[in-house]
Amino acid sequence: MPSCSAPRPATPRFARPRWLEIRHITVAAAAAVILVLAAIALRLVGLGVRDLFRDEAASWLLSRYPVGDLVRHTASEAYPPLYPLLLKAWTWLLIDSEVAMRLLSVLAGLVMLLAVWRWAAEALGSGASLVVLGLVALSPMAVADARNVRMYALEAMFATLAWWFIWRLLHQTNGGGVHRRYQLLAAAFVAGELWSLAFGLPVAALQALAVAIVWLHARSDPAARARARSALAAIIAGAALFAPWVPSLFRAAASSSPF
Repeated sequence: MPSCSAPRPATPRFARPRWLEIRHITVAAAAAVILVLAAIALRLVGLGVRDLFRDEAASWLLSRYPVGDLVRHTASEAYPPLYPLLLKAWTWLLIDSEVAMRLLSVLAGLVMLLAVWRWAAEALGSGASLVVLGLVALSPMAVADARNVRMYALEAMFATLAWWFIWRLLHQTNGGGVHRRYQLLAAAFVAGELWSLAFGLPVAALQALAVAIVWLHARSDPAARARARSALAAIIAGAALFAPWVPSLFRAAASSSPF
C-alpha cells in the first residue's frame, strides 16, 4: 500500500509587534509633516519681495475691471474668466497687494498637494504616498506656479481633483449617496479645469479617453462597466457646464496669438 505522509504543519506567522507598528506610523507621520511644512515654506518665503512681472500684472489689471467688462475682455482671449473673477473676489476680501494676490495661488497649490497625497495613499499605500508627497512638495514647477499671480496653480488643482474623483468612481464600490457625491464633485472639478485654462480641454479629453479604455477593458465585468459609465457621465456633465464659453473660446482661437 502506498504510504501516506502526514501533512507538514504550517509555519506559524508572527504578528508585527505593536511597538513596531506605532513606530512606523510615527515616523511616517513625522515625515509627512516635515514635507508639508517644507512645501508651505517654499511657497511662502519671500512671496512679496519681487514686483509683479508682466503676466502677473495682466492678471491684476484684468481683476480690476467691473465684472461685465472682465467677462467681455476675456471673451477675446485664450483664457476663460474663472481665475480673474476669483482673484477679484480674493483681493476684495483681503487686500490688493502682491502677497495677497499670490496667496490665492499658494492656497490652490497646497490643496493640490494634499489631494495628490490622499489620492496616492488610497491608490498606492502610505509608503508610496510619502514619495508622491515629496515629489510634489519639492517640485520646482509646482512651487513656481504656486508663487505667481496666474491661473496655473488653480488649473493644476482642479485637474488633480478631477482625476482623483474619476479614479474613485472607477475603483471604489460605494453606492448610493457616496457615489452620487463623487459624481457631482468630479463634474464640478472637470468644469473647474475647463473654466480655469484652455489647457483643460485636452486634460478633459484624456480623462474621457482613460475612462473609455477602462470601459472597453472590462467587457466581462458589468459592475466595472457601470462604474466607467458613471465616471464618463461626470466628465460629460462637467464639459456641459463649460459649454456656454465654447463659442468665445473658438472665436479667440481664430484670432488670438496664445493659441
